[in-house]
Amino acid sequence: MRREKFIEAYVEALSNDTAGLFVGAGVSISAGYPSWKTLVQELAEEIGLDVDQETDLPGVVQYFLNRAGKKRTSLAKLITKEIGTEKPIPDILHTLARLPLKHVWTTNYDELLERAWREQRLLMEVNTDKQHLVLNNPAAHAQLYKMHGTVKNPADVVIAKGDYEGYRRERGEFLNLLHSHLVSRRMLFLGFSFTDPNLAQLFTLIREAFGDTPPEHYAVVKRPQRRDFAGRGSKERFEYAERRHKLWVEDLENYGIHCVEVDGWSELDELMKAVEHRLASSSVMVSGSYPEELPSGGTEGRKRTEAVARGIGEMLARDRYRIVSGFGLVVGSAILSGALEELYRDTTPNLERHLFLRPFPQMIPEGQERQEFYRRYREDLVRQAGSCIFIGGVKIEEGRTVAAAGVISEYEMLKTLGRTPIPIGATGGAAQEIWAAVNADYAAFFGRMPRRAFDVLNDVDATSKQIVDAVGEILKWIKEKGI
Repeated sequence: MRREKFIEAYVEALSNDTAGLFVGAGVSISAGYPSWKTLVQELAEEIGLDVDQETDLPGVVQYFLNRAGKKRTSLAKLITKEIGTEKPIPDILHTLARLPLKHVWTTNYDELLERAWREQRLLMEVNTDKQHLVLNNPAAHAQLYKMHGTVKNPADVVIAKGDYEGYRRERGEFLNLLHSHLVSRRMLFLGFSFTDPNLAQLFTLIREAFGDTPPEHYAVVKRPQRRDFAGRGSKERFEYAERRHKLWVEDLENYGIHCVEVDGWSELDELMKAVEHRLASSSVMVSGSYPEELPSGGTEGRKRTEAVARGIGEMLARDRYRIVSGFGLVVGSAILSGALEELYRDTTPNLERHLFLRPFPQMIPEGQERQEFYRRYREDLVRQAGSCIFIGGVKIEEGRTVAAAGVISEYEMLKTLGRTPIPIGATGGAAQEIWAAVNADYAAFFGRMPRRAFDVLNDVDATSKQIVDAVGEILKWIKEKGI
């Protein structure tokens, strides 16, 4: 499957809240945790087996447990020793945690996923047994289904042949829920080998039910690499691996699983960052404010700012962008008014999908330091969008108008996060200062984009319609060029 087609399809699923994620052992291995073969090696040696000659690793663990009289003490100690230590979180998991994923599945025992979501200040509820499945926390940002158990309870993980054979009896509720997700969601498989016997059975059931029109899912898989084959007969073994890989990818298509092939796992993070960027580009933040009354009157300045903001809101809604706003004075209400005028042309408008409004609270939560609270609040807003339109950003201080420091700080956050600023300098205040800063380093922000539309943003003689049209041109350029 072409990468561009995958990005487009998965972004659509994320936007429609129909995306799912399944994380396999490959992601944990990239963080420094042992592969299944490495984990089992010590057990195999203890019972006189060579793990390199074994293909049934759950069987090896079962043989070990048989020798131990079914006692899992040594096995639990091994899992705690090898997986209980925290490893650095791979960048790919930070990227995934920033995506609006509500349902995440894994066969891994470690806690990389929980930690990645926590570092993004997101609550991920962890489900490790069937009792958890009926006690979902509605306040959680995401649900994590650890269908093979967790390192926190190493004696109860699914690892031996008997565990797999008894899975439907002991944890069948996980399979039922996963089956429903495989039917209703577009699942992305990362670092997963598709050798799990329980999942193989689920895919067979889905194939039987849907025939030639199975639900669509995606997997990122690594092609065999010549450098991984050394020694005598390496060329023949590599060519054989290539042939088998192609046949395997073709077979996955029969189950509705479209494969995106990479040459190295480093490409995985680039791919998911492209998904994040494309998703963010469909949302536009509007930052700015304007005093309701200026010391010297300033009625015309306010009217102009309102007209521009209202036109921007209407244009963003018409072009189906999601509008992100902290609802600054004058600007926020004008943006909302313009957007609603357009959205209510539809007899059944989906306001939640097109508006992400988070007015700044005037009362700070108890126990929070004001500046740190506002910093976090602004950063959470800025992260929601791929670009930000700055309008005004004017406030009154000691009887005179000055640039709003909060709007300037949002611009600084935006730069750090790699988002694109669209400052309407003609509305004055912080927007004018930001326009000057962007103008001084224009190519870094917009590359080869023609300057005409950007220059209109700072033209005090331009009409509100001309400014709105110029913003529309810039947004179109950003989307087409993937800035």
